[in-house]
Amino acid sequence: MSGAAPEMLAALDVGSNSIKLLIGTLGADGRVVVRHEEVVVTKLSEGVDARGTLSPAAVERTLAVLRRYAEACRTHGVTRTAAVGTAVLRDARDADTFRAEARALGFDIEVISGDVEAQVVRLAALRELPGTPDDAVVIDIGGGSSELSWATGRESTELGVVRLTERHVPRDPAGAEILDALRTVVRARLARLPLPTGVEILIGSSATCAVLARLDLVLPAHDRDRIHGHEIATPALTARAEQLAGLDLAARRSLPGMDGTRADVILAGTVVLEQTALAIGARALRINDCGTRYGVFHRAFG
Repeated sequence: MSGAAPEMLAALDVGSNSIKLLIGTLGADGRVVVRHEEVVVTKLSEGVDARGTLSPAAVERTLAVLRRYAEACRTHGVTRTAAVGTAVLRDARDADTFRAEARALGFDIEVISGDVEAQVVRLAALRELPGTPDDAVVIDIGGGSSELSWATGRESTELGVVRLTERHVPRDPAGAEILDALRTVVRARLARLPLPTGVEILIGSSATCAVLARLDLVLPAHDRDRIHGHEIATPALTARAEQLAGLDLAARRSLPGMDGTRADVILAGTVVLEQTALAIGARALRINDCGTRYGVFHRAFG
């Protein structure tokens, strides 16, 4: 006699740049068995850094996606949902109003601290990327913040791609001068962290990492089988940052492998990864294509 079907579960990551849904079950090996996944760029944090409140247009874009996600959860028979909000909902003064609207759609969004977010990201890497050592340096780049963790510590920084782009990339193409200034800002922030050195590999998750893997592999579309675990040498990150700084938005969008929805912020994300790899002495970035939403899933259900 066969056993009962595994419970269908959902994890939602409401980020500054994108909204991510993961529906699945917990497999016997402790990893998520995916039934459905979606990632939609809504730029919820658009203007929040300067204004302190959410843009009505960004809120409506995000709620429209949440309505679709709620329908996906019903279609797949989801019985329990874990939803978290990150930097944008930590920063926006009117976040509670947005959360009430999301709750009416069935998503009770927990606004997690930067410290918890870093824990969640690390949990995702340890559970979903085989071979990740316990003492790995792990980074996840979001729109409003970047979370770093290492064996003895973790920290959420303001090095998010939307925030950095709005603050420090005033023209397009950026050019060498703005690239140098951006590198200086990122390097100075990382220098305040007690990061270990002599670390061979930097583990990275986020859309930025996935896009860089697509560019490196010249992939026309997202392909997790090829992206997950792919390594990009640190000198290649430097070369990519210099290439991107010299291209305008249209030219970046036309690069083979580029995700057009990320082309406006990809330079900032590349610089964060490059400078982090240099700071710890890593020879390469290894991509974890199962990011925050997977950590949310494990934290809630694993």
